[in-house]
Amino acid sequence: MVYEQALKKGELNYKDSGNNGWTFPEIIGVSESISQIRKTIERIGPTDLNVIIYGDNGTGKDLVAEALHWNSKRVSGPFIKVSPLMIPCDDGGINEAGDGDQMSTQELESNLNLVFDSATNGTLFIDRIQEVPPRGQVTLLRFFRSLEGVAGRDSDGSKKLPRFFASSTQDLAGLAQEGMFRADLFHRLNEISIYLPPLRERKEDIGPLSEHFLRFYAKMYKKKIPSVCSQTFELFHQYGWPGNVRELRNIIHRLVVLGNEKQIQDELWQSIDGLTDTRKPIREIQPSGEIRQPQSCMRKRPGKEEKVFGEAALSESLKDISQRVVEKVEMEAILKVLEYTHWHRKKAARLLGVNYRTLLNKIRKYGLGENLET
Repeated sequence: MVYEQALKKGELNYKDSGNNGWTFPEIIGVSESISQIRKTIERIGPTDLNVIIYGDNGTGKDLVAEALHWNSKRVSGPFIKVSPLMIPCDDGGINEAGDGDQMSTQELESNLNLVFDSATNGTLFIDRIQEVPPRGQVTLLRFFRSLEGVAGRDSDGSKKLPRFFASSTQDLAGLAQEGMFRADLFHRLNEISIYLPPLRERKEDIGPLSEHFLRFYAKMYKKKIPSVCSQTFELFHQYGWPGNVRELRNIIHRLVVLGNEKQIQDELWQSIDGLTDTRKPIREIQPSGEIRQPQSCMRKRPGKEEKVFGEAALSESLKDISQRVVEKVEMEAILKVLEYTHWHRKKAARLLGVNYRTLLNKIRKYGLGENLET
């Protein structure tokens, strides 16, 4: 099985439960949203509920699907992933195969039959299901119905049907209402759903993820864990991460292999500058309330006062650096807005998108005002 082979090679990060062996790939993060996703996996993994996993590209939908399978009663069965290209259109035409070859609908349908049969007692994961065309959706629905008719039951009375997961970057309920996705297929799959937020909405996870990827690739290439300048890490928090966790992983991969931290800084700066050229009156303020540091401060050579993450022996981890950087950026953003509003705290709270009491607490926390009225 592909995932068993990957596990043996160390390509997947699974947690060892002690008594039950491998349970699920580790979902990295300290944010509330990731904590809730872990709890949801533990609750619904052992059930037979079909699941739709929503999220932007690169957020880790595949990883959640694997985690659900490895934390289920079907863990001894196969986990099989199906791409939209594997779904034949019910029109007798020609489909493009994943390797660029062309296959007839009959050939694809025969292959899909084998895939569905092999997923018996296991999990079948349909990736990017929103990309399956309408005629392909008809094929899927027909397969589901045929499986229900012939699958039968095990000796203990349990069904031998595969458990179905699907991932989507779009709201399938909305597509169904618009007639762009079959409502009967949607309702068959939509017993429960999980939403993975983009990385820009959970930036507190950047530190743990970066540390995980640094260790992962350093181990893969038998290298020392590279030191990461705190200024680079600050850029990580200002960047919007359109490619989400996958993009962060690729950048860390490149950093470990090439050691090109300066080039990565330049690339991130160019992206940030491109997004902020059209900003309104408070030019330094990002929509999230973060501020952009002057480019010159990124060019200076790291001094003794800068914290970096090197090898495990260093006292401060990326998680610690992440928290410190977040607080620094937050403090400077608050100060900029207060100066802009001439210290009109209620107006500043509105601009920052927080309630008035929260802003007062932040001002006290960072020592920005000693004699504030409540």
